[in-house]
Amino acid sequence: MNSCGEPTKELNCDYGVLISDQHFDAFLKCRTKAHFTFSSARTGEPAHPISEWQGHIAENYLKNCRDYLRSASAADCFVGTPRPEDLRNAKYPLILQLLITAQDAESHVHALEREAVPTQKGRSPYVPIRFVPFEKISKHYKLMLAFDAFVLWKVSGQMPTKGKIIHGLRHAVLNQAG
Repeated sequence: MNSCGEPTKELNCDYGVLISDQHFDAFLKCRTKAHFTFSSARTGEPAHPISEWQGHIAENYLKNCRDYLRSASAADCFVGTPRPEDLRNAKYPLILQLLITAQDAESHVHALEREAVPTQKGRSPYVPIRFVPFEKISKHYKLMLAFDAFVLWKVSGQMPTKGKIIHGLRHAVLNQAG
């Protein structure tokens, strides 16, 4: 039931519904927007010009952060989506621009960084990283990072112990414990 006492319609994953990070992002902002985002994704309706502009700013910041991580890391970098067993075995020290897809969820993870210290059994050796162009980090972005960790867990069977948000013009790092 919603706040008006009316029954709500829930998404049922048994019918092939895939919850993406874009849907989750829209849901965090507004349930109605999430409904329209989900509906327009199916019908192919064009995005609003302001949404396109915001997306352009975010994409430029993502590129800037990827370049920053590459230059800061002496290790080799894998770009794209590795195989699930490569995630479990921590084959790559740094992974950028990956699309992780589980049975009912997918996320465009900005980056994964392998931890230097070995992790506990059943825990992911990778730390999900999310890039946020703003100086102030809201709960919204922390929940988006948690969604990335959730999808990583669904694919690899290993839960990350922490995550990072790189944000702002100076690329400040906010560490989030799991």
